[in-house]
Amino acid sequence: MRRPAEPPSDVYALGCVLYQLVTGHPPFLADEPASIMFQHVRREPVPLSELRPELARDVEALLLWMLTKDPTERPTAAQVADGVQPPVTGGLPVRGQPRGRCAPELSPDWHWCCRQLSESSSPQGM
Repeated sequence: MRRPAEPPSDVYALGCVLYQLVTGHPPFLADEPASIMFQHVRREPVPLSELRPELARDVEALLLWMLTKDPTERPTAAQVADGVQPPVTGGLPVRGQPRGRCAPELSPDWHWCCRQLSESSSPQGM
């Protein structure tokens, strides 16, 4: 377990954050931190389709790919961006846009993720 953190670690971490945003809890739960660490190394998370059956299958496939145990089998950041495009843009290609232009229309699942992120990161009482 003492491998250096590399880009696949970031993809895994982003997958964990997105999993929590979509399901309302982290991919692994336990009372003891050691148990949570063990699960990250040895267990598979509950499939998103069991927790959110209405979620698009391509979103589930991408998130579970990001959470693959073997770092060499995880998508690259570019593959994650490419994988996000179909559910977010309805299959339309996304190209870099100059500042100030609107982003493509997001699907309801991604709007929900963004709302959860902004609500969870804003200070209480504001």
